[in-house]
Amino acid sequence: MVQPIENKYINYNPSELMPRSFNHPVFILGLMRSGTTLLLNILTEHPQLLKIGVELNSIWTTIGGASCMGECHYKTAADFKPEFGINMTNYFNDNIEAYKSKRQLIKRVLFSQKFGSGGILKDWDQIIPVNKSPHLTNKSLYLHEMFPEARFIHIVRSIQSHSLSMKLHFNKDFKSRNMLNFLPEDDGSCWTRLPAKELENAKSDRLYPGNFKLIPEAWLKLNYQAMKDFDKIGKEYYRIYSYEDLITKPEEILPDIFDFLKLDQKHQQKVVKMTSRQRKAFNTHTKDPINDWKTKLSEDEQMQIAKLIESQSEKYNLIQKTINP
Repeated sequence: MVQPIENKYINYNPSELMPRSFNHPVFILGLMRSGTTLLLNILTEHPQLLKIGVELNSIWTTIGGASCMGECHYKTAADFKPEFGINMTNYFNDNIEAYKSKRQLIKRVLFSQKFGSGGILKDWDQIIPVNKSPHLTNKSLYLHEMFPEARFIHIVRSIQSHSLSMKLHFNKDFKSRNMLNFLPEDDGSCWTRLPAKELENAKSDRLYPGNFKLIPEAWLKLNYQAMKDFDKIGKEYYRIYSYEDLITKPEEILPDIFDFLKLDQKHQQKVVKMTSRQRKAFNTHTKDPINDWKTKLSEDEQMQIAKLIESQSEKYNLIQKTINP
C-alpha cells in the first residue's frame, strides 16, 4: 500500500490543483461488515479499476473534510469546500503515479497470490480510482459535490446476518482494545468508536457492547438515509446490491456492475474470467456469513430485530425494494 501523503495539500492554494490523471472515481459504500472489502478486492481485479488504499479514514478526515475517525458525522453538499476537492484529487493523482512503480507491481502480485484476488496489470490510460469506506456511506451527497461524475456502488447485507457480524466484531474490539461504540440519535450519524474511558458520560442505552437493539437500528437508519440521498443524486450515478447476491450469484452481479461503470470492452475476456471464478466470503467472523445468524443470535436478539422491522416496515421495505435485482 502506498504511504498516504497526509500533509502535502493541507495548506490550500488554488494553483496547486494538478491535472486529473484519472476518470471519475468509484466509491464502494455500505455499512461495516457488509462485504465492502470483498467487493473492492473483486472489482479491482479489472485492469481499469485501481484500489486506492483501503478506507483512507485518516486521509478523508485530515485533508478531505469528511469526519471518518472517531466520530462519523453526516455530510451533504453544503459541507463541501473547494480545497477539499483539490486535496483529494491531488491525493488520488499522486497515488496512481506511485502505484505504477515496480515495487507496487510486486506488492500486487504478492497480494494476488496470498488472497486469490486483486488485479496485477493495469490499463493506466483508462484508470479509475476505487475507494471503499463504510464511513463515507453517510456522505454520498458530499462526495457527489466533490466529484460530480463519481459512481457509487452500495452493498446491503441482510439485517440479521449484519447484526450478528457487528455483534461479534464489537465484542472482540471491546475485549481486546477496551473500545466502546456510541450510536448518536440523529438520522445521519454513524457509530462513534472511542476508548471506554472517553465515553463514561455517554447515555448507556446508546452504547454497545450493551444495548443490542442499537445494531439493527443503525442498519435501518443508515441504509434508509443512504437510499434517500441516492435518490437526490440520480439513478445514473449509483447501484445498490445485496451482499447475499454477490456471494451466491456473482455471475449476474459483476457483469451488471461493469456495465454500469461503462468499462472498455477490450477487457471483456478478463471480465468473463472474473465472473466465472468461485469465491469465498472475505474477512468474516462466521463460517456461513449468510445463515449463521439463525443459530448464533439468541431468540431474544432475533425477536428484537423482528420487532424493529415490524415497527419500521415502511423504511425496511423501501431499502429492500431499492436493491438492484
